[in-house]
Amino acid sequence: MLSTILTLSINERANIIRYARNISRMKNILTMIFALLTVSAVGQGKIHKIIFFGAGQSTLTVSNKLQVDSIIESIKNMSYQITLKGYADTTSNENINLEISKKRVLNVSNYFMSKGIEMSKIKTDFYGEQNPIFSNSVNETRIKNRCVVIDVLIENKATIEKEREALSKPPKKFENDTVIRMIGGTEIEIEAETFFPKKISEIKFDVTEVYTVCDMLNNNVLTRAINGDCLTSAGMLFVRPTIAGVEVQPNKGKLVKIKIPTKGGALDKSMTLYGGVKNVDGTIVWKNLSPEVSYQEDGNQFYVFKVDTLSTFNLDKPMGIICKKDGHKVKIPGFRNVIITQTYPNERYLSIAEKNTKRRFTLDKVVKEKKPLITIVGFDKDDNPYLAQGPLIELKYSRWRDMYIVDKSYFKKIIRDYTKKMTPYDYLCNFSGYLTMTQ
Repeated sequence: MLSTILTLSINERANIIRYARNISRMKNILTMIFALLTVSAVGQGKIHKIIFFGAGQSTLTVSNKLQVDSIIESIKNMSYQITLKGYADTTSNENINLEISKKRVLNVSNYFMSKGIEMSKIKTDFYGEQNPIFSNSVNETRIKNRCVVIDVLIENKATIEKEREALSKPPKKFENDTVIRMIGGTEIEIEAETFFPKKISEIKFDVTEVYTVCDMLNNNVLTRAINGDCLTSAGMLFVRPTIAGVEVQPNKGKLVKIKIPTKGGALDKSMTLYGGVKNVDGTIVWKNLSPEVSYQEDGNQFYVFKVDTLSTFNLDKPMGIICKKDGHKVKIPGFRNVIITQTYPNERYLSIAEKNTKRRFTLDKVVKEKKPLITIVGFDKDDNPYLAQGPLIELKYSRWRDMYIVDKSYFKKIIRDYTKKMTPYDYLCNFSGYLTMTQ
């Protein structure tokens, strides 16, 4: 081969050398591309899985649970975000299908959390028969829409740590400390570089303040701990930081300071911080986080605490009773679609009576010394709304039935709003003085 090359002309030799060099460059480029693709594959990936349900069913089967278990096993030691979407087929009416899709996605979410997955890592939505995954034109594909779609965006922790180490030294004057002040008085203080390499200014902070009983109703939360304790709240806060719809959290070792105002009341130093946990029915109950809560009194009074994860928080203290539907019975004759709330004066406490039969309800256990208040909205046969409210002890009491009777004389007709669709909660909050005041 060498002797053959030596017999070639100078131009022919030069062409061969250029050709060899081009092949070498191409190999180097291909090697670089392969390396980049490998990093991408290792650094980030996605799990897509669909679990199916029977007609009208929302409870996870053993097979469903095994599928979820396999996902949980595969994302160990990973950074991830789980998205759950619930669906139904078209074999029932639209409202029923929407409700069954909601139950399906909540049951899957609750199973993830029962296995140790944090609520902040799970995003849920449900569509009923809308936006079907499969065609509803034939039965073979229609039944597949009885499902929950699970998408998991995952990143390899080792890759993330290397990226963080490479970017561990932010440039000088990267950003300033930031204070977010909300309409309700909440303040969120974030030190510079808490989300580095992302800037605080790039992050969208979705914040919901809950400072009244109506806020609780509108956000589907109760003042009940996961262990059953009845709570009285100093304020609740829902915080979700995102960039382009993807949730982000403070870097490891970084803390965000949250300040909840007393809303005109005195500081109660027995308040403790709780974190939100979703119930099967979608309501949020509370788990004690036991962090340190401090107090600030420099003109404005605040409860102050620091957290390393932004999620759902509630400053509460137990009321010394268990929130259990074993309290007084209440009978509401003559109305339908009845909602009964149970509150206390000057307490941010909310309980909703449990419906036993068409006209009979059960309250949580009450502390009579605290003068429990009852607020009721009901609708007559023509769908006109009526409101009744007042102290529980002023209601008519049937001793032999061990039951309070709320007959029609207690109710007053309220203005029906024909301009928009109104829920019982809307009427409760628009017309009830007990619920609309900031307690």
